Amino acid sequence: MEDYKKITEDVLSLKQRLDKYQADFDNRLANCIADPINNTNALILDENIAALQKKELEEMQIAYTKLRGSLDSALERIAAAEQKIDDQEQYSRANCLILHGCKEVPSAGKYLEVEKHVCSTLNSHLNLDTPLNVSDLDIAHVIPSKKGIPIIIKFIRRFQRNEVYAKKKNLKNSGLVITESLTKRRLRLLEASRQAFGKHSVWTNKGNVFVFYNNKKYSISDFTDINKIKNKPTYAAAAAAADAADSSLSN
Repeated sequence: MEDYKKITEDVLSLKQRLDKYQADFDNRLANCIADPINNTNALILDENIAALQKKELEEMQIAYTKLRGSLDSALERIAAAEQKIDDQEQYSRANCLILHGCKEVPSAGKYLEVEKHVCSTLNSHLNLDTPLNVSDLDIAHVIPSKKGIPIIIKFIRRFQRNEVYAKKKNLKNSGLVITESLTKRRLRLLEASRQAFGKHSVWTNKGNVFVFYNNKKYSISDFTDINKIKNKPTYAAAAAAADAADSSLSN
């Protein structure tokens, strides 16, 4: 998708150059005079050449319009395909959670020991309705990271994964944090949302990003949603604008 964004930028640049060429041509045509004797500094443009250049410009504009239409259509199809792939990848992570902040973790490769460590840690902090056993986990292993020692946990049953995630607030002040396992795209979307609205106003649920802004809950599925939400007028702003309009009319 990034490659096509670059192509889009190139097409827009081409359009700007084309518009400038059109403006220069129109300016030259407007300043032409038929009699160079009375004005030696005048720009003379042969009528036949002018007609030919005008035709070429029109053809270029038509070609650009078709090219831009084809590009926009292709970008829409690619975006839809990428969204479908992202949804499928996120679905494959639906039974997974990531545990952050563990200070003592069995060495890499000892999966059974890591699974026992995860069960012990979660059982001691979360007050689960049904304590976790190793048999409840598909796998648990450390993820290579420069920040702490995150452990990805894949549960066999979705309801157990959901219970653990629902009780993650019980980890407060423990140094441990539980997050969902997100695709790269959704991680970027989450980070962008946090920068825009503040980390305490943004969260994820079932792989989707949500934000609480101006007393409303919004779902953010694309980066463009961030600007839409930020620029959406609130009821108070709309009421103030209406009052200002009424005041100006009464005056």
